[in-house]
Amino acid sequence: MRVRMAWVVVCLAAWSQAAEFSRYLDLVASGSEADQARGARVLVAQGTPALPEIRARLESSTDKDVRKRLEGIVAAIEAREPHGLRFNLGLPKMRLDLATINAPAPGFVVSIRNRGSKPVVLWPYFELTVLDANGQVVKPVRRRGRWGRRRRGGCYLVDVPFLEIAPGKIWSTKASLADFRLDASALVGWQLPAAGPYTLRLRYSFDRAAAKKRCDPKWKRLNDPKEPWNRALELTHTIEQTVNVAP
Repeated sequence: MRVRMAWVVVCLAAWSQAAEFSRYLDLVASGSEADQARGARVLVAQGTPALPEIRARLESSTDKDVRKRLEGIVAAIEAREPHGLRFNLGLPKMRLDLATINAPAPGFVVSIRNRGSKPVVLWPYFELTVLDANGQVVKPVRRRGRWGRRRRGGCYLVDVPFLEIAPGKIWSTKASLADFRLDASALVGWQLPAAGPYTLRLRYSFDRAAAKKRCDPKWKRLNDPKEPWNRALELTHTIEQTVNVAP
């Protein structure tokens, strides 16, 4: 009985969500310019879960202008959430001064939410770039190689903790500027030189061929389709977050 009730609740929630999407799709299709813009904003904010309804409306529409607006919404969602993934760089809700942000303790959170309907395998590393108020790159004060020399008869990929994120789940980890350990090639550290606004630019990128190039080409597991490096999504995605650092 409880299982049946849970199933009914899930179905009602899905129906309610689809009805909500349909309401905003109606605005995009036939509302005023202001309503069209509002409907588009809401649907883009809803993201991946709204895509099936948007694509269904796109297939059924014969109006060129409506189709163009719907195609723009699809493109915006896919750019924001590639493969249904929402990347986020979260800063603490507190006053950040130089001493705090330059401390080795974790100061921000990197997360990935799988908003799609299938599990995904991902490379667990990110490239971080720090920009000052003038858009100039702030160079790290420390950079130490992660992997060392190429292995003989094997591959460093066996030591990579690939991520597998189920639908609806979130992966997250804490990080700091002074001791950034999420870079694929090195352990990196920054010490911001002065107070002011900075931009943290976080780039996720996985190139399968490039990752495998450092391995022994004769290694028998290298091209095994079951291995995580052969199942991981190949994509590049960048997000930015502004942080205002107090003296």
